[in-house]
Amino acid sequence: MGKLLKVLALVTFVFGIFNGVTFAEEKKAEKYELIVSAIPAGQRPYLVAAKLVELINKESDKVKAVFIEGQHPHIHIKILAERPDLRKKYLFFNNTQTFWESKVGILKLPSSMSIEDVRYISGVHVAAFGLCTLNPDIKTLKDLEGKKVVFDLLPNGSRQVVFSEILKESGVDVNKIEFVFATFPNAVSLMRDGLVDVIYFTASLASDYSWGLVPLLIELSRVRKLYYISFDKEAVMRFKKKSGSFIGVATIPPRALSETQTDPCVSVLNYMGFSVHKDMPDEVVTEVLKIIYKNSDIFQDKSMNGVLMQRELLASLNIPESLYHPAALRFFKEKGIRIGDAMEILSVKVNR
Repeated sequence: MGKLLKVLALVTFVFGIFNGVTFAEEKKAEKYELIVSAIPAGQRPYLVAAKLVELINKESDKVKAVFIEGQHPHIHIKILAERPDLRKKYLFFNNTQTFWESKVGILKLPSSMSIEDVRYISGVHVAAFGLCTLNPDIKTLKDLEGKKVVFDLLPNGSRQVVFSEILKESGVDVNKIEFVFATFPNAVSLMRDGLVDVIYFTASLASDYSWGLVPLLIELSRVRKLYYISFDKEAVMRFKKKSGSFIGVATIPPRALSETQTDPCVSVLNYMGFSVHKDMPDEVVTEVLKIIYKNSDIFQDKSMNGVLMQRELLASLNIPESLYHPAALRFFKEKGIRIGDAMEILSVKVNR
């Protein structure tokens, strides 16, 4: 709640600045005022959002953008729920799981707003989530029984719920697993020190279609042999179908994660992009997409890795068309951009 209040205070300050502009200045500028927010500094989405704001202010004669450091996507959505006055002015970084998280009660919204009010306008990243261990005797999901495992920070966290349900679909008795809850850095330390047996890993799909393991595990793999545990692809898809989740699945080829990865690793995918409230004006959404489309190559820099900001992948968030903003849908169709799953669109380039 404290984080939400801090972000709300910052947004209120920025909005106050906008409202303080004189009528004469508004008429002279004739620009729509847009707030762009991502996640905390130090992560790629932060750099993507900052660059987008820079490009909007440099190139657009219709929109003026200001960048604020944000928080978790849940915080952004709650801001829109509590501040109706921002619903036409706020663009934020989001992942496609928030829709499902709201449906199953992980994300709780006040009655003043529904998760269906959130619309996606473009892709940004896709990340793989899987399982790894330092124990060579843990080779399959069934081997997790009787072990200490870290999936998430909280018992009701999205990844905890998703992974547990996939394990059930795979015939694993999750009641025989001792779940430990920790931040990712702490999880790595716990596994390194032998206090837990298995933790989750994350890897991002880079603009050259290679998989980049999170740096903390790259460092660990240089001094310890890291082993990877595959999910059951069919079990993942059964869970996806039953739950209505928007996760994806990818088979990461050997040595794509690290030199110690000797076998393909089936992992769960999470898709991330930019979202707005459904009331965001069509012309603003179109203007932002024009700038992303024109500058697509800039977002492929290694510091940003905006792979889903490639022109052909802007609409590849693996969600129904109904979850895109109407103006975004029109833009995609006008440009001939395929609406679908990035991993299917890139099937020739990425080894699934």
